[in-house]
Formats: sequence, structure tokens, C-alpha cells
Amino acid sequence: MLSRLGVSLDELEGYVELLARISSERGLEAERFVNSSIRLMDLEAKTGKDYERVLGDFEEGTKQVKELEAKVKGIQEEIQGLMEGKAQLEGEIREAKGRLHSIHQELNRIITTQERLQKLGFERVFQHGPIH
Repeated sequence: MLSRLGVSLDELEGYVELLARISSERGLEAERFVNSSIRLMDLEAKTGKDYERVLGDFEEGTKQVKELEAKVKGIQEEIQGLMEGKAQLEGEIREAKGRLHSIHQELNRIITTQERLQKLGFERVFQHGPIH
């Protein structure tokens, strides 16, 4: 396996020492460092991008998520304002319906009174105005 990787037995000790030094500098166990390195290589192979490009894409995606979250918050606030406006308009509509109902009742009372007066013969009062 080492020869397939192009590593001779003479170089093996140097690679092991390098691994030990890098993992200790990073505060990682050598096994975790190797596993992380393998996962990074797999990620680079899957995406066709190097670490810096993958990281840049991630940071750009994170920036876009934050921008979208801000937009969502703005839209939620706008919806809240619209809901409050709707509630106010619904209240005004209820009040207007109440006034309209009162006007309708008063108009019906006036019509009923006029019809009774007409039956009693006071039609001319309505047609010619008051008699002087």
C-alpha cells in the first residue's frame, strides 16, 4: 500500500513524525487528525474544490442565510402590521354597519309614520308643505 502511495519504507518514519508533530500542534490525537484529513480529501474529491473554495462557499452560504433571515424578519413585521391594520379596519366596518343599521331603523320608522299619516288624510301636507 505504501509503495502504491509512493512512500518508501525509508520515508515512512518521516511521515509518522510529521503526523505526530502536526497533530500535537493542533491539539488533536493523531487518529482524529488522520480521520479529519481523509474526510477533507473526500470532500475535495466530491465537490471538485479545494478546502479554501469549500470554506468560501460555506461562508457565502452563511451570509446568504443571514440575509434571508433578516428579510424574513422584515416580512414578518410587515405581516404583523398588516394584521393590525386589518383588525382596525374590521372594527371600523363593524361600527359603520352599526350606524347603517341605526339609520335603516330610523328610515323605516319615518316611512311607517308617513304611511300612517297618508292613511289619515295628511297627504297634502307632504305634497304642498306646511299650510300657512
